[in-house]
Amino acid sequence: MRAWDAATPSPSQSCTPENPCSTSDQAAAWTFSCRPAGSARRVGPTGIAYGLDASDDMLTLARANAAQARADNARFLHGHIDDIPLPAGSVDVVISNCVIDLATDKARVLSEAFRVLRPGGRLGVSDIIAEPGLDPDERAAAEQRIGCAASPLTAEEYRRELHAAGFTGITITLTADTGDGLHAAIVQAAKPAS
Repeated sequence: MRAWDAATPSPSQSCTPENPCSTSDQAAAWTFSCRPAGSARRVGPTGIAYGLDASDDMLTLARANAAQARADNARFLHGHIDDIPLPAGSVDVVISNCVIDLATDKARVLSEAFRVLRPGGRLGVSDIIAEPGLDPDERAAAEQRIGCAASPLTAEEYRRELHAAGFTGITITLTADTGDGLHAAIVQAAKPAS
C-alpha cells in the first residue's frame, strides 16, 4: 500500500488497482504541473492522491492539469504543511519535493506528516541538506543563493527531527552537491506499523 513520487526511489511494493492506497503530496501544484497524474496513477483508480498547497492560483493550475490528465482520483486541499487538513491516519505515503527546507518549524511539519500517515505509512521527500560545521555566515550565504526562506537542516538534525516525530527506518541519501555546503538529498522514513 505505497505510492512514491518520481523524485523518490520506489519501494518494493507499490499501489496497484488491487492494492489501492492514498498519498499526500505536499507540493501538489508543482507535482501536478510538471507530472500531471504521477501520484494519481500510482495509487490506482480506487486510491486517492491528495495535493496540498497554500496558493489558490497553484491549486487552480493543479486542478486544471489533473483534469487534462484525467486524474479523477486527485483531490486538492488548500492549507499549509505544518497543519495538514486531513484526519490522522488517513494516507499511506507522504511525498514532498524541496518544501520542508522552506518551513520555519520543521519539527511541526514532520509531526504533521507522521500524524496523517497510517501505521506502516512511508515518508519520501527530496530536500536540501546542509553540511555540518558551516558557520552562521556561510550557512546564510548558501541559503540566500538557493532561495531558502528558512535554514536547511544537516543530515543529523533531519534524522533527529524525524526520530522525535516518531519515524523509524530513516535513510538520507545525498544526491547532488549544490555548492556552498548544501546538498540535494532523498529522505525516507516510516511510521511504525503498530
